[in-house]
Amino acid sequence: MKDYGYTINNATLLPAEFRTDGSREIPVIFGSNGIKLYGTIMLPANASASNPVPGAVLCHGFGADRKITKSSALLLVKKGIATIIFDLRGHGLSEGRLDGNFQDDMVDAWQLFNALPEIDSSRIGLIG
Repeated sequence: MKDYGYTINNATLLPAEFRTDGSREIPVIFGSNGIKLYGTIMLPANASASNPVPGAVLCHGFGADRKITKSSALLLVKKGIATIIFDLRGHGLSEGRLDGNFQDDMVDAWQLFNALPEIDSSRIGLIG
């Protein structure tokens, strides 16, 4: 099991918090074009570089933040699917303003998630 606390693909992954079921929550700061996005990567207990799991990028609706997607993320993690939840620009803790470029945020989240060795990059979905 990898304990994060470093940078990958211009994103800062903070040390993981281990849950009682063995799953991990990794706070992350990422983004492009000078906008910092804040989120959480959630990995099932069995996820590792030698056992990559499918993943899902969860996006919240307008006027909300990543907290609204956490319960769905936890359900997916229990089913063995890794998730990344994050605040879109202009929402929650993330920087930026509501400018209609949310697709850039989703691409940034996808690219970060895709770079993690615990994620099977051929099985990543987008939800939201």
